[in-house]
Amino acid sequence: MKTFKRKKKRPSQNLMKIAKNFPKFPREFMSIGFLTPGQATEVRNITTNLGILPINLGAARLHRNEHTFVHYYDLQPLFDEYASLNAQYDELRLTYLNNTLVGRELDNYNRIVQYSRSSISSKINNIRIHNRKISKRGLIDGVGSIIKSLTGNLDASDGEKIYSILNHMQVNEHNLQNQLKHQYSVNHQTIKNFNETIQDIQHNELIINAMHPSIINPHDLFLEIENISQHYQSSLPFEVKYENILDFESILKIHCKIDSDRITYFLSMPIYYEREFNLFYMLPIPTKHQSDYLTIIPKSKFFLKDTSDNSIRPLSDMCTQGKWYHCPNNLQVNYRTPCEENILLNQNSSGCHFTRLEIKENHIEAISETNQYLAVFIREEKIVAHCKDSTDTILLTGTFLITRDSCDLFFKEKKLVFQETSHGKPLIISALNLQPNTPHDNPEFQIKLKKLNLKELPIDPIIPITDNLQSYDYHIPSLWTIMRPSS
Repeated sequence: MKTFKRKKKRPSQNLMKIAKNFPKFPREFMSIGFLTPGQATEVRNITTNLGILPINLGAARLHRNEHTFVHYYDLQPLFDEYASLNAQYDELRLTYLNNTLVGRELDNYNRIVQYSRSSISSKINNIRIHNRKISKRGLIDGVGSIIKSLTGNLDASDGEKIYSILNHMQVNEHNLQNQLKHQYSVNHQTIKNFNETIQDIQHNELIINAMHPSIINPHDLFLEIENISQHYQSSLPFEVKYENILDFESILKIHCKIDSDRITYFLSMPIYYEREFNLFYMLPIPTKHQSDYLTIIPKSKFFLKDTSDNSIRPLSDMCTQGKWYHCPNNLQVNYRTPCEENILLNQNSSGCHFTRLEIKENHIEAISETNQYLAVFIREEKIVAHCKDSTDTILLTGTFLITRDSCDLFFKEKKLVFQETSHGKPLIISALNLQPNTPHDNPEFQIKLKKLNLKELPIDPIIPITDNLQSYDYHIPSLWTIMRPSS
């Protein structure tokens, strides 16, 4: 990268001259920069790129299956104790009502007890009413179970899994500790602690302020994860350390089944393949070929690239972001993507279909994944950089990636706003690797660009047209119009 030092508040004429002649340079990709001490901005010419910008979002792991923790609260002892306390209260109340003086002195305490009694009764009734409601209809395909998720209805696969676990628990309650091979475990310590609390209430007549079916505390969850860690080893989502407990909690999928006297919780944690991947986002961008702008529309926007054997796996949607990306197995798609495979593995366009872009105005848009701006200037345009001790103007024509260091950049007097950080890394591939026999010389379709919003471009929306006499118009609200080019 060449650097240019400027005097205070004086634009760089040499820099503008270099930028103006930029597309004439023989090198395929070049970058220029302007800086003052400690400040720099890079503008990279990618006018003749491959027509797509793969962005490495970072490390990812693919779900293999799930381990489900199961623990339950037996509520009947609590209900029995509540009934016993009610009976004692009613007996005491009848006793002091006969004594007007004592009754007046205890009136405030009576109101407090009545409030607590009403609150607890309401919570108990909510559990029982909830159980009656969900027993009226099945929520799992073909099973008819009364399982209900606290966070929404279960889908069929989750429901069948939990239904199977419940059946096994009912048939074989005494062998639950040996079920790692079936990928679920029972939190015995939580049940033991709850039972001890019930015993304390029964023997010590502890005051009950509220009843809340808490799921599991971090310490108990960590103990359960430790118990299964030797079985799953490196397939667990994170290293088994207590400081990672919040990360474990963030990826748990929680369901529950509520019966009239028991609440059973199911906490499902993803188990991963030991292989490591990088997650790529495929962003269509314009590339200059002769007098045309072309682009590649990918079949999928997201791909996993195996770091060990360099195979790729197309995904139907974005993975969940955490310390790394969590990718459910059901995001994998089973169709072939030879174009994207060649781009990511061989850095060429073999097997790719190119689409012509009709661009009539200069455009610029932010790429949040890389913390850069993509500029598509079909006519000469200027970017102004205000640094601490200087102001520079650069004239550009073509397609550019603009990266900010510390200067403030302006396009048509509007400041370009950058993020604080971004972890994505663009993979810029030279157009020298375009395959000579691909249809990029005369693409059948043309996309009229109303505004540069490449992220919203539909995935592979083009159906090949074999009859050259027919003309089709497709309308995508406010973003793109795909049309048959005029002959």
